[in-house]
Amino acid sequence: LFAAEQTLHGMHNQTGDCPSALKYIKILSDQSNYVTRTMRQAVKSYQDGKYDDAFLEYLILAEAGVEMAQYNLGWLCQEFGHEITHQVPECTRKYYSKSAGNGYGPSQAYLANYLWAKGDFYESARWYAKAQTTKLTRVYLDSVTSQRRA
Repeated sequence: LFAAEQTLHGMHNQTGDCPSALKYIKILSDQSNYVTRTMRQAVKSYQDGKYDDAFLEYLILAEAGVEMAQYNLGWLCQEFGHEITHQVPECTRKYYSKSAGNGYGPSQAYLANYLWAKGDFYESARWYAKAQTTKLTRVYLDSVTSQRRA
């Protein structure tokens, strides 16, 4: 928190940097016990087949800006949308897009796949290109490519 405050107000003779300060705050909030507990509970709900409960737990975190929760919610809507009683219009696209826009590499690849399947080839190609620049996503894409070749 100190680093965020110093970045916001500036250190020594430097001016403040609000976007960088927000990144520090985001890192801190992602490491909070509440986020960790809620993510674990969402995973447990999913594993127990309680998709409505998992949906709501992921939704709380996704709306708070937690990229992994946004990704998981997008995937949950894509795979189990017909079993979830709570409906969010364009849930899969909305939460993959939020997570991908926040720079979460796997979401960029999944969003590209989703858009491709929907016939939006231009947007799909754009997200594939962004995903390719993310190191973690390159590992994912390489593994998918090698599986398709086998």
